[in-house]
Amino acid sequence: MRRALVFLFAIASPAALAAGGYGFAGFSRDGSRFLKHGADDRECTVALPPVCQPVDRKGSRGAGFVKPPRTKKLAGEPVEALVEEGTVVVRAGDRVIGRFEPEAPAISVNSNVFVGADDALVAVEYEAKGAGADVVVFALAPAPAKEVAPAPAPAAPAPGGAPGNAYDRAMSKGGVWEQRMLPCDQAGVRLTLKKDRTFALRVDTKCEGKRDSTEMAGKWSSEGATSLGLVFENAGGPTEVLACKFARCAAEDAAPGEDCLSCESDDVSFLLRVVRR
Repeated sequence: MRRALVFLFAIASPAALAAGGYGFAGFSRDGSRFLKHGADDRECTVALPPVCQPVDRKGSRGAGFVKPPRTKKLAGEPVEALVEEGTVVVRAGDRVIGRFEPEAPAISVNSNVFVGADDALVAVEYEAKGAGADVVVFALAPAPAKEVAPAPAPAAPAPGGAPGNAYDRAMSKGGVWEQRMLPCDQAGVRLTLKKDRTFALRVDTKCEGKRDSTEMAGKWSSEGATSLGLVFENAGGPTEVLACKFARCAAEDAAPGEDCLSCESDDVSFLLRVVRR
């Protein structure tokens, strides 16, 4: 039944309009008014509820009103007019973009609409109970701008100016790290990290005229911003991993904000500073 009413309303004759109804006749060029034809021509405000006044029919035809074709598209998405409990409603996609409750309840509506320039106005023809055909225009607010995700911020440099991941912190100044030897107190350690993920480690000790030197090699790995592992492969035995961490040096003789690399296990620990090229 509703479709039949919509169809009959869409093809309403001039005689039907003359009986007290109006059809849409165009938007003003500045978008502030619209024109409707019926027994007389009326010029109405776009603001709701519309305020209308009679105008000379001949004059209105030359007053710059523009009537676009009927459509079911608004800004590229489906648009449709319908009646909900006596109210004229316009939907674009799944959004309600216009709602108008006439004094006499709406009983039918032409689902096709008229869309003004820049998709800023939508005109709907409807029929009200006992009042005949009429027109309402909705002024649409500008569509909200789509939020654009900000570009990811560059990784904050690690202390000392190195980029913020463990690999770059290890290699940014050449990949050589050392701990100074203090006789009878602290071993000298020199760690050379290579781009092919291999390393060479040399440990020197000296006390009361006795010197010892040990050299080892293996592969190294990095993870996240701070973790580095030295992997030792033992012939005939399990692989051992020495865990190391980057942190800001606390010693007074280090450059401000410079990285230190601490390595520690149950048997050994040392704190390495970068050797600058």
